Amino acid sequence: EGGGRPDDFPVDVDADALIALATQSNSSAAERRYMQAQCEEQHTCATCAAVKGCKWCSEGKCRTSGWSFGGYFSKCSKSSGCPASPAPAAPFPPVPEEWFLTEAEIVKARGGRKKASKRNEEVFTKGNKATFLQSGSDVFREFEKDLLQTEAGDFALVSGFSLDLGLPLTPERSEHTMKEDVRDAMERDVRVRILLRRNMRGSMEGQYKVQDDFTARVPPKSKKPNGSRSRFLMDARMDFPMGAIHQKFTIVKHHGALHAMVGG
Repeated sequence: EGGGRPDDFPVDVDADALIALATQSNSSAAERRYMQAQCEEQHTCATCAAVKGCKWCSEGKCRTSGWSFGGYFSKCSKSSGCPASPAPAAPFPPVPEEWFLTEAEIVKARGGRKKASKRNEEVFTKGNKATFLQSGSDVFREFEKDLLQTEAGDFALVSGFSLDLGLPLTPERSEHTMKEDVRDAMERDVRVRILLRRNMRGSMEGQYKVQDDFTARVPPKSKKPNGSRSRFLMDARMDFPMGAIHQKFTIVKHHGALHAMVGG
């Protein structure tokens, strides 16, 4: 009696329950290991506090706030709160001269004083209204709004990496493609000029077809003296194997004011 022999155990022991209990124990251990690894990856108090189940320790490390099993899962001996964040430094005021070309650089880029003699005297202007555009759809919407307001004597300049004139600028006017908007602008005696990179990876034939199609829509000088000055140019300079890449910008003049956008 009380000898503890194996055959003294009840014969109705549920083996499945024992396996489930062992599996649950292993699963819990795996979860604790994963949680500890997550905490240890946080190297600042702020990121540690943002992860559920982690605490910033007084010794300057992030550890799990759970219990320790035989010391295997390390945890904080003493937690510490995050120090107050320092006040953000005041931004330095922008210096326009560090951003824009100088008078000499502009003249040189335009091929000398004779060719640049008609340019405005100001290198840059102040007091402009600036708006941040979050996405490409915002850019196309603004460009469409400006382009549709152009009248005789105005102009629209576009420079970009690539451009599909067969697409609409906005979904609200899906029946009007950019090609049609540009054509209508030139018919209003608006000068439209487009500068694109000649893409080596694209079809040369297709790119020149777009250029030829645009040129065919340019009105004659006798009818539209300003619109007849419209041009579609492709930059074929090979400064490096992938070709020249233009900065993306648009400049539209309407109602006596310039409306410009620049992107990366």
